[in-house]
Amino acid sequence: MSPSASPPSAFILAEIDRWMAQQPGRDVISLVDLACGTGRHITALIDRGYPVTMQITAADINQNHLEMLKMSLPAGAPVTPVCVDLEQDGAVLADQLGQSRFDLVLVTNYLHRPLLAQIFGLVSPGGLILYETFGQGNEVYGKPSNPDFLLAEDELTDRLPADFAVQHRFFGQRQELYPERPPAIICQLAAQRNR
Repeated sequence: MSPSASPPSAFILAEIDRWMAQQPGRDVISLVDLACGTGRHITALIDRGYPVTMQITAADINQNHLEMLKMSLPAGAPVTPVCVDLEQDGAVLADQLGQSRFDLVLVTNYLHRPLLAQIFGLVSPGGLILYETFGQGNEVYGKPSNPDFLLAEDELTDRLPADFAVQHRFFGQRQELYPERPPAIICQLAAQRNR
């Protein structure tokens, strides 16, 4: 990770640890990180050494980011990079990713509202979606400030399909959770799809 890169989200990692602890006997876990950038979460997860085989799909529009991720991974890491424009008109997300369902779906610092239903649809029964991005009010602190990229407080939970149970949600000042990080308004959601 470069010195200017953000560290992996403690929320994302803690929720994955919690969910993984509830998966005894699982041999394989599939995960997709949407708009993964250079893969800060993927790298952190591989370094955690979970006692299961992880099949990770790293999706990003920037081929250079995916190349940087590949170079940072140990040889044989179970990561499939997919260079994809998530916002391409008429695109079916599952087709673009080459897989229709994942056990874990990660989305951080990314929002394209027309995709939310498809993103929720990627979660397998019993699987978990983890979402962390900026919220309305962040314009006071800097970028992003465009309302297209800022979630309203209950927007994710209001759009969540009925077969999901919310495990965690937060909307507010990032410094309440991460005192060392600059001020920002963030939104977090962890929700598990019913089996």
